Amino acid sequence: MDEETDSETVERLTNPPRFGEGDQPQAGGGDAAPAAHSPPDHHPASQSPPPPFGRSPSPFRGGSVLPEAYRLNTPASPHLAAELDGVAIDIGTLMPPETNGPLVIEGAGGALVPVTRDTVFADIFARWALPVIVCARTGLGTINHSLLTIEALRGRGVPIHGIAFIGDPMPDSEAIIPALSGIRRLGRLPRIDPLTPETLAAAFAANFDRQDFR
Repeated sequence: MDEETDSETVERLTNPPRFGEGDQPQAGGGDAAPAAHSPPDHHPASQSPPPPFGRSPSPFRGGSVLPEAYRLNTPASPHLAAELDGVAIDIGTLMPPETNGPLVIEGAGGALVPVTRDTVFADIFARWALPVIVCARTGLGTINHSLLTIEALRGRGVPIHGIAFIGDPMPDSEAIIPALSGIRRLGRLPRIDPLTPETLAAAFAANFDRQDFR
């Protein structure tokens, strides 16, 4: 399995697939509730709330993407990107948005990625006191990265809902991380090509149990 560089990871995360406003994601089977998705603070620069943009693929029926609190343009850690883009991130204003249904809040890069010079994502998660799902790619190095992430979250008292793996099957890694950490395995999302709302919904339905996310 090819490993991507940090810069490639940042570039992929800061340029996610976009879909037209008319492309309404539909879940494959079941009656899952709509889910709102709050993405990380990496996208074309704008400090004011951005206008609505096309929905990203979602495994939840009627899911939508909410505007970011901050939009950054430079492909770098949020603290550096904000400085280079001339954006001042006020940690005190970062709060989960109110929704009428399930909400998924996406971090950017990892639990210990700095949002400002003195605050990392894990600090924000601790303040919110919301359950966190650790998303771990299955490539080489994931055991160490995942266990360190779990330790960092636990050390701040962050509740951990479970771990979801992403990538090619690696049965031993997918078994030893939950065994050593005591965190339950939620499933594994395989590589998806092409990535569309329909293929993502089908992959989610085939590899995860929605009841585990309630």
